[in-house]
Amino acid sequence: AELRAIIRAHFRGRGAGAHRAKRSHSAAMAACTALYVAAWRGWSSGSYAALLALPFLAWLVMANLAHDGSHFAVSRRPWVNQLCVYASTPLYYTDATWYLQHVVSHHLETNNLRGDVDLHHHAAARWHPEKPRAKGLQGCKNLVWHATAFMVSTLVLALVQPLTKFVVPGLMQRWGTPMPRVLGSEVFHQVFSDRLAAGFATSWRLATNALLWLCSVIVPVYPVWAYGATFKAALFGFYPFVVSSLLFMIVTQCSHIQKATQTRAAIEEEDFFKRQAMTSLDYACGSAAWGFLTGGLNTQSLHHVAPSVHSSHYPDLYPQFYQLCFKHRCAPPQAPHIGAALAQHLRYVYELGEGYTLPAPEM
Repeated sequence: AELRAIIRAHFRGRGAGAHRAKRSHSAAMAACTALYVAAWRGWSSGSYAALLALPFLAWLVMANLAHDGSHFAVSRRPWVNQLCVYASTPLYYTDATWYLQHVVSHHLETNNLRGDVDLHHHAAARWHPEKPRAKGLQGCKNLVWHATAFMVSTLVLALVQPLTKFVVPGLMQRWGTPMPRVLGSEVFHQVFSDRLAAGFATSWRLATNALLWLCSVIVPVYPVWAYGATFKAALFGFYPFVVSSLLFMIVTQCSHIQKATQTRAAIEEEDFFKRQAMTSLDYACGSAAWGFLTGGLNTQSLHHVAPSVHSSHYPDLYPQFYQLCFKHRCAPPQAPHIGAALAQHLRYVYELGEGYTLPAPEM
């Protein structure tokens, strides 16, 4: 109720859609999207300058349009938000798998090992203190497995998961044939199979996701057709995915996989909104520049408690939000900048590989 009052007071008198994207942010994204389209044109003609810029522009479009669109925060018009989600293709994800993994699973079950699929993307990596430690796993080995996720996450999200986790199981469910187990952990299987059984795989959604997947397949295939089996073909086919993956993992994972966000108090907090704040780490919280560069994910805690408020408003809202959290003893942990957050994150991943577990509860 107090958070709602803060948000309502902030937007009072500005109109019903004031909490959507600011006009200045929309103008910046229009320019960014134009550059992104130009980069794809350059990429298709073999421009190395366009290739270099492409994944960075793709990140800005995904973080500021597709991600906010998936939370219905860009516009009051649902079709505009949906079009924004499609902008994540071809280098990131399709909308169906993103809605189920991110909006449904991750946002509702943040840092819950039994409900958050983000903790299960890499079977060999240990990203949570409650996950059993594999035999022979050590800190450096956990960092190596972690690095592989950093390098290939968007390849999997864009090229593998749309088929294995949605299109094929969805078609089989609609045809009434025995649906195969959704590839991945039990958490993955439960999240996806429940929604597919409830009718999530509509004809339109299956068709659009298959088409979006084909758009992603073009990225590694077209350079081979244009340049043959050459180094240039490999560079143009995979560099955009690898750099996009690095940007995606650095910004998203260092906010949640932290010792300070995976404490027993945070994980076991019964209040949903307090838990969202306590399982997120924030950095550069007052910076509009870092807000734009990360799509507002530098203030991850505020995004998790108010995802339908557009990220362009987070720098304005964060001071009052943090004071409210401090008042209720659920203040999100903070780091001064993304470098410090990433360093803490990597140290913690090393500790998880060495066997770190949650301390025993106090009696």
